Amino acid sequence: TFTVGSGTAKTAVNLAATDTTNEYEASFDVADGDNGIVKYVIKMTDLAGNEVTTTSADSNCTVDTTDPAIKTGTTVSVVSDNALDATDANLAISGDTVTLTFTASEELHGTAANNTVTFTVGSGTAKTAVNLAATDTTNEYEASFDVADGDTGLVKYVIKMTDLAGNEVTLDSADSNCTVDTTDPGITDAGVTITATRGTGDDADNTITNAKAGDVIDIIFTASEALQEGMDEYMNPYNHVSFKFGDGYNEPIGLTLVNSAVHLYSASYTLTGDDNGDIKYAIKLTDLADNSSVSDEATSAINANNTPPVLTQVTAIATPRNDQTPSYVFQSDKAGTVSVSSGSLTAGTDITASTDHTITFDTIAAGTHSSTNSEITVNVTDIHCNLSSALIIPELVIDITPPVVTLGT
Repeated sequence: TFTVGSGTAKTAVNLAATDTTNEYEASFDVADGDNGIVKYVIKMTDLAGNEVTTTSADSNCTVDTTDPAIKTGTTVSVVSDNALDATDANLAISGDTVTLTFTASEELHGTAANNTVTFTVGSGTAKTAVNLAATDTTNEYEASFDVADGDTGLVKYVIKMTDLAGNEVTLDSADSNCTVDTTDPGITDAGVTITATRGTGDDADNTITNAKAGDVIDIIFTASEALQEGMDEYMNPYNHVSFKFGDGYNEPIGLTLVNSAVHLYSASYTLTGDDNGDIKYAIKLTDLADNSSVSDEATSAINANNTPPVLTQVTAIATPRNDQTPSYVFQSDKAGTVSVSSGSLTAGTDITASTDHTITFDTIAAGTHSSTNSEITVNVTDIHCNLSSALIIPELVIDITPPVVTLGT
């Protein structure tokens, strides 16, 4: 009579002789739910009718019909080895290793392919099954895969377990809390808006395209996804814009989050006296998973210039003279607007570069006059509002006193 574990004794089974002298055998089929050590009681009767029933004895055979499972009270961990993703994000990028770890309810069969994990990323095709490997912790197992380019989405997994008795179970597909992101961040189709502002408050003008030192350059755009905060290993902001004037880029300027709901970012830069030329820029973006991208260099419609016009004399005013409204001819190496202490230009105040321009002064009083005492001044302001130094007009003498003839006696 067989008994399995703490179960009820099974129906007695008749002994049958084998081909070996005085050897007998009996067997039973294991049923679902049988679990534990096989115990037995043998009843024997010899030819003379002597009968004996042995006491119950334990065998070295154990019945196990229970499928292996995840140990009660524990969970499956799926973790990326990405050390550069945002805090607690558990995000993976291309080349990272994602590792699944769990504790089984019992020891598993060590033969390859008996215990596996099949990973799926997002809506992609299931990856090739990976064999589980035992860790140094009792009944703990792990499996991993390397993230490939193009993998994007939540990591899902299917665990197959086989215990030492050969009970096999394949768990339902489950979602992890690890997400794979191999897509670089970018700028939405709306593009980048860049403006230059001169002045503050009610006097501010953000429509200028010819900028100079002190003007503020503002850049704003919408990113394709949320971006990471903080500094990179080179102590530059993860997300920044670099402005270029001439051959080299200025120090990176960190982006400021304007609206998290739509991923709107901005940055500002105040022009210095060293900034001259077309304002070019490049934007570096780093997402929460540490994917990064750098935009192609772009040229804005704004030009910076901090060089004032240089004025030169072409035709001096003859001196002394009795003409109180003399004319003066000069040139400027830059186009701009002329201002004079008195008088007017024959062709108006807006002048072109490297062209002769004639000023006809208003009536100048008799006497000695010069630029050094600010009586006669000429300046040019270029389109960037750079003011030239005053043109030094040589001293001139206006003499309107006719000669006096004195007759001798």
